[in-house]
Amino acid sequence: MQVRDGEGPASDPDLSRVSQVARYLLPRVGQLLLHARGPEARARLSAAVNPWGPAALRAHLVVLAEQEGNPDAVRHAVTLRSDSDPKTAEAADEALTRIRETCPELVQGSRKSTPWIRKELDTGPRGRPGEPGRRPGGVFSWARDKVRGKDQDQDRDRGQDGARGRSGGGV
Repeated sequence: MQVRDGEGPASDPDLSRVSQVARYLLPRVGQLLLHARGPEARARLSAAVNPWGPAALRAHLVVLAEQEGNPDAVRHAVTLRSDSDPKTAEAADEALTRIRETCPELVQGSRKSTPWIRKELDTGPRGRPGEPGRRPGGVFSWARDKVRGKDQDQDRDRGQDGARGRSGGGV
């Protein structure tokens, strides 16, 4: 069986049997998911390979890094960590963890060559509100507390006089 990513009605693949063999073709299915020509094609393929989609993406990213030494694996993993599907985001995070362990030179090269990757690797993924381990979204969320003048010690109880060094006497 051959699945091609193409255009037009003649190249519309029959995806009815893909789910039966998807687990044996994880890196290839991950490649097709990652490079699908549009959201409709990605959604159709994702539905056809369910529940193997996240595992396929993870497998493709790891193969891309470990066997091909391609720095795009880091870029794709960092991007997918902020995906709206929690399973996809988790799979991308797992792939990035593995790439960090097995190919640290790829991660370092991506950090040096691409500033937004360095920022994402240092701060973690923007994510869905309330999800542990994810920083809140928004372009300026990283500076919110700095702009408001908050520091980390501000929430502590400093006593009745605010611990400003007043001893209660005159100046």
